[in-house]
Amino acid sequence: MKKTIAMAILLLNAGCGAGDFKFEEVREAIAIVESNGNDNAVGDNGRAFGRYQIWESYVTDVNRIAGTTFSHKDAHDPQKAAYMVEVYLTHYGQVYQRKTGNRPSSEVLCRIHNGGPNGWKKEATVKYWKKCRRVLNRQMAGDFIAAR
Repeated sequence: MKKTIAMAILLLNAGCGAGDFKFEEVREAIAIVESNGNDNAVGDNGRAFGRYQIWESYVTDVNRIAGTTFSHKDAHDPQKAAYMVEVYLTHYGQVYQRKTGNRPSSEVLCRIHNGGPNGWKKEATVKYWKKCRRVLNRQMAGDFIAAR
């Protein structure tokens, strides 16, 4: 199982979908939207921790998927939290691909992070995606300016 997750993460890091942002950029956009990158953030009435605002149920799911033993407090650790987000989005990105026949886009991944495994089809996650898209577009504009 861990080998499968590692391979899927490598593929996801290669690019989310044709012409789309790289996974690292998507993960960074999520961190900015969720907490402005604050590893000590606590939100949602004490239920969401760290820069990605990870809930305990998210951690439980990651542990089930990857065979890990993270605690909810590990969401405050930037490396552990980043790994949890990779595992979660890789897994549910693969589920999305099996269901739809399409590679997960940055929109799909952001909406899954915000709304759970089926977040990509929930109307409630559209506003969240628009926030992430604005951050991604600023990142891309910054990369373009830096390359000039």
